[in-house]
Amino acid sequence: MTIPLVKRRARAHAVARRIVVAVIGSGQTADPHSADVGRLIATLGYDLLTGGGRGVMEAVSRAFFETSPRRGIVIGIVPAEVHGLRALEERNADLGVGIRQKMFTFEDLSILDPPSLQKILREIDMRDLAVSLKSASEKLKTALLSCISKRAAETVNEEMGFMGPLKLKDIEAAQQRIIEVVRRLEGEGEIELDSGKGNETGA
Repeated sequence: MTIPLVKRRARAHAVARRIVVAVIGSGQTADPHSADVGRLIATLGYDLLTGGGRGVMEAVSRAFFETSPRRGIVIGIVPAEVHGLRALEERNADLGVGIRQKMFTFEDLSILDPPSLQKILREIDMRDLAVSLKSASEKLKTALLSCISKRAAETVNEEMGFMGPLKLKDIEAAQQRIIEVVRRLEGEGEIELDSGKGNETGA
């Protein structure tokens, strides 16, 4: 069966539910066809799940991540989330950054502690905040607006009301700009993205 035929059949049977393809292989050496497998999974629009190790899993993940355009995400399950991901970033910085970006979403801001949120809010444009909150959960809106002054929160709410309906791509672009600020502050050691997980567990 040819690759084009596989793609046509996959698209013909596609459903709304996301499809995740798991790849497990040697953590020491990579099969010569590993890159082909990664590219195929990416072009089919599926998500990729690997063990996050070296060898086959690293080769498939790299090929998947470098394929453009693609709709799916790559998920690496590592022994310890933070240390394992840092080790992956040391071996392949681009792949590590890509995984980090997919792991932390705009909604995840709701689990950060107030001091971290305040640092983030001082660095972002308030219009971006207003646009981003148009599709946010009430939990996240409350978390973010409670970390700015009452007057500033009222201004953001007023601006959201004046905006009316917005295109999803514009909302996502504003959210991504905020996530980029989050990543910069994390890289500078100003915030930790797991700072609020203890509070979330105890809630």
